[in-house]
Amino acid sequence: MRNPAPSKAEHSTGPYMLVAFALFLVWSNSFIAVSYLLGTEGAAARFDWVSVTVARFLPIAVPCLLYCVVYRREETIRLLRHHPVRLVVCGLLGAPVYNLSLYYGQQHGVPPSVAS
Repeated sequence: MRNPAPSKAEHSTGPYMLVAFALFLVWSNSFIAVSYLLGTEGAAARFDWVSVTVARFLPIAVPCLLYCVVYRREETIRLLRHHPVRLVVCGLLGAPVYNLSLYYGQQHGVPPSVAS
């Protein structure tokens, strides 16, 4: 018995792999970029630990906020009404607090792998 023809979904993994690879390249070089910006590589600091965190998250926070308000308005309002404190705490602990701590350590001489 012959196998049926593969579905269209089975042929469309290429774009996802390219996006995953691009994200890996960005993520894998982030410690080097942050070290450069904080001046821990022997050059003068271009940013401090707070500025690096803001520069890293502000560009993505705005589109995410717009997505929630424009495309998922009802869900966003419902979640904000039911879990306001939980959303704020999870939002802060999800990445900003970790990165603030990481960059603070890096700025004060802790190697990135240890600070992480």
